[in-house]
Amino acid sequence: MLAGIKQAAAYGMPIYAECGGLMYLCKEIHSQSQEVHPGVGLVPAMAVMGKKLAGLGYVKAKLLRKSILGDAGLELRGHEFHWSSISEIDARQAFTLTGGRGQANRSDGYVEGNILATYVHLHFRYNPRAAENFLTACAQYQGPEKNNGQFK
Repeated sequence: MLAGIKQAAAYGMPIYAECGGLMYLCKEIHSQSQEVHPGVGLVPAMAVMGKKLAGLGYVKAKLLRKSILGDAGLELRGHEFHWSSISEIDARQAFTLTGGRGQANRSDGYVEGNILATYVHLHFRYNPRAAENFLTACAQYQGPEKNNGQFK
């Protein structure tokens, strides 16, 4: 399954992941008992389980760059509830968040080409355009023989 997801991403298939999906797409997942489990490796970071809540509450999420959900600046809403944190992530964060637990304008998630992964469970009814954009990205995907790993 790890290889299949990685191959689908290389072929340009739109990949959207929330919370545990973000963790799964990381290079590694570190448990509370210090066990290390391999992840898919599409998000160049590690997910580290904590002993207390790291994120909780309703948030406003603003896209930082173009993604499969829309252009930079698109505003969405959702909630977060997670015990893990992401470490060693590079500068390709997906959103700035306000609300919930944490500092205003904190970064969240990861975006690169056809991949968007976030802790936030988005409420697409707040901005149906994001769901339409995702469906458009899915409809444009033509399989490995047509896309050559490129995001349109």
